[in-house]
Amino acid sequence: MWDELGIAPCDDAKTIRRAYAARLKTLDPDRDPEAFARLRRAFEWALNGGGDEPPHAARPDRAAEPAESIVRTAARSEPEAAHSTASRAENPRAPALHPPAPSTDHDDIRDRALLMAFDGALRRRDANEATVLYYRAAATGALSLESAPEALERLLAVAVDDMTLGATAFRNLVRTAGLQAPQSRTPVPSEIRQRVLARLAAEDWYDNLEATAQQRKGRIARRRRKIARLLLGRIGRHWHPRVDKAALPTWLAQCRTHEAWLADRLDPAWIGTLEARLRRRDIFWTICFTLFIGGLLFQFVYVSVVAVADGPEPPWPLLIAPFAALFLLWLLKLLVTQLLTLAIPGWSGFGGRFSALWSRGKRKKSKKLGDAG
Repeated sequence: MWDELGIAPCDDAKTIRRAYAARLKTLDPDRDPEAFARLRRAFEWALNGGGDEPPHAARPDRAAEPAESIVRTAARSEPEAAHSTASRAENPRAPALHPPAPSTDHDDIRDRALLMAFDGALRRRDANEATVLYYRAAATGALSLESAPEALERLLAVAVDDMTLGATAFRNLVRTAGLQAPQSRTPVPSEIRQRVLARLAAEDWYDNLEATAQQRKGRIARRRRKIARLLLGRIGRHWHPRVDKAALPTWLAQCRTHEAWLADRLDPAWIGTLEARLRRRDIFWTICFTLFIGGLLFQFVYVSVVAVADGPEPPWPLLIAPFAALFLLWLLKLLVTQLLTLAIPGWSGFGGRFSALWSRGKRKKSKKLGDAG
């Protein structure tokens, strides 16, 4: 057991804790859980005095005492020690009062106070303070092997929703939990795991957006840079200066995917404004193409009718005319469908609209038959 800690046998709790913290930095609990479990058992065994009895078995009443009473007792003992020191200064012949031997009670007080502060930070949903206290409790051994997974689960549930926790601190916490690994075996519920990974993906996407906004070399990099600066609200408040309109919808869709985690850094109103501008632009060009195809179809039909009415024509124009008219009608239908999809939210095409009308008619008819019956 002492070989696991890498120290000689001793009964100094502070030395044992320092050795445990030093050995913990060299282990990865996710990659080698058995070594971590052995180190944890050796740590608890060493704090227990190297025997089979549980720690503080000789003082069951002291161990069962709540942390608050222990802290108050320690606070009362400090004035008494100060008074004895002052009396010895007044009377040099008084027998010296040697301080008691170091005990693990002070470590227990510290550990319990640390865990109480950690629990209070979680109840206040303060992820910054709770993260610092969790690292401190893990380093000093205040968290036992059984309570560490539950504490980590509670911390992740608070940290994933606390937007005041910075991206770097959140990544370090996720790395400590081992959730970024594809084959992670950290005992965390699937709902919390999915939310943590979703926020981690949003943080990575935003960092990539910031890096893209700083690129200057290369034609493609400059085009991507303009889109990134547009999404960040640094350009284009009144117009879009040579922004790639074909790639912009993809970037806006990515913004909508991560908007729940980036609402404090990407203005949702500005993203909605960009989407409205892009939709108006698409509507304008769709109307132009629709009018062009409609005018072309009308002119083709008019010329064909006039040519047939004026006199006999070769048979091949009459054979080609129906197919050309059907092709133009098909293009016109596609353009009208696209226009209605852009102009009317929730439009699902003529087929979906006819199906909805048919279902509504059937429901009305069945209701009338039921009332008549």
